[in-house]
Amino acid sequence: MEAPLAETPTIEYLEFLRDAIFSAGTVDILEVGGGPQTFVHHPNARYTVLEFEEDTLATCNYADRKMIGDAQTFDFGSMKFDIVVFWNVLEHIPDPSLALSNVVATVREGGLVIIRGPSLKALKAIITRLTPHRFHVAFYRHILGHKNAGRAGHAPYVVSHSPKAEAEELDRFLDKAGFEKIFGQQYDGDQVALLKEYSYALFQGYRIASKLAGWLSFGAFGGRESDFVAIYRKLPVTVAPV
Repeated sequence: MEAPLAETPTIEYLEFLRDAIFSAGTVDILEVGGGPQTFVHHPNARYTVLEFEEDTLATCNYADRKMIGDAQTFDFGSMKFDIVVFWNVLEHIPDPSLALSNVVATVREGGLVIIRGPSLKALKAIITRLTPHRFHVAFYRHILGHKNAGRAGHAPYVVSHSPKAEAEELDRFLDKAGFEKIFGQQYDGDQVALLKEYSYALFQGYRIASKLAGWLSFGAFGGRESDFVAIYRKLPVTVAPV
């Protein structure tokens, strides 16, 4: 069995997003970080993908426009979008705040920012930081079933895990940037579920270690769901009376 390439969206996320995107016209969507599929579907979507690696960008067959560049410094010029998506991306960027600041400036009033990523205080993320990249590749190949894992254009990619990519930090940053959080969900992603299918003993060991980490750190680490997804809406700009 081969696991989903970038984590299956939850039913709650899909239902909320369906209601949040009510436009009958063209919806311009910018996805930062590419892949073979999108997680923001709309019948009238026009997809732009910004990707750092050419091999990965080549897999984005759904994209109407493909751009190579770094989200932290890319010049978008006059481009504007209705939705901006960071799906399993910010944990790979050295300065997530810089990337967010640059990218969310392109969001139209009332537009959405969608972010999905790992909870950096959960045990899964801690293990990721403490183990070498070759361990991640082996996990993808032998447990998740991705035969091409680690090859050009294929996950897993090297992570930065900047503290600025933690869910609470993103909430604070986007609140200051003029966005309101309209949806948030913490949950265990596909990797944890597939670990249980691969070896129930390993899964139980992971669960016990997660609870132990939470206990030893007085709740600061471990003992929580492995991943999160959040949706933010850009608020109207208010002009102070003269």
